[in-house]
Amino acid sequence: MSDTLITVDNVSMKFCRSLKKSLWCSMQDLVNKVICRRNGVDGELCLMGVWAVKDARFELKCGDCLAPVARNVAGKTTLLTILNGLSNRDRGRVAMSGCVAKE
Repeated sequence: MSDTLITVDNVSMKFCRSLKKSLWCSMQDLVNKVICRRNGVDGELCLMGVWAVKDARFELKCGDCLAPVARNVAGKTTLLTILNGLSNRDRGRVAMSGCVAKE
């Protein structure tokens, strides 16, 4: 049995800069993802967006702790919501074994 609990590999998430155009951005990204998956290529996301998390990569082993430390608006909360399953990532892979937190 491996002692790796969480593996994050090239995880990225993008948000639209304009609230008025966010639905349009989301629809473009969704259509682009479907088309690119059919063709087996990695498509570009909407140009009006900003990367909240880009190419995050790390492993947490049994006994390790995760404490994201960075400046404001660096994507710490977004990364944690991706790990908890509250937000869906745009790219990358998250593999977890066990539970995220105990009570």
